[in-house]
Amino acid sequence: MQSQQGIQSVDSTFAEKILKHRSESGKPFPEKVCAWLNLDAGSEITYQNGTDQADTVREELNHDFKELDTEMFVGSNFVLSYLEKQGVRFLTDLEL
Repeated sequence: MQSQQGIQSVDSTFAEKILKHRSESGKPFPEKVCAWLNLDAGSEITYQNGTDQADTVREELNHDFKELDTEMFVGSNFVLSYLEKQGVRFLTDLEL
């Protein structure tokens, strides 16, 4: 971490895991968030509430969902060389 190469390595790892640069699996975080935000009130959603696959919950989106003020951020104990990328803010655990 105390070198240019170390910082570039951390930046690259975040770009691959969160923003899906050079990745074949999954959607980038901003794309996932936008998909959720574009859902209509009353849409049925499923999510996992816990670590077990059996902890899946199915419910309907509340009508107040569209009124929420949303922001994309990632909290980490690493400080990246940038504060924001592709609309996602990167905060340290202390900032969060």
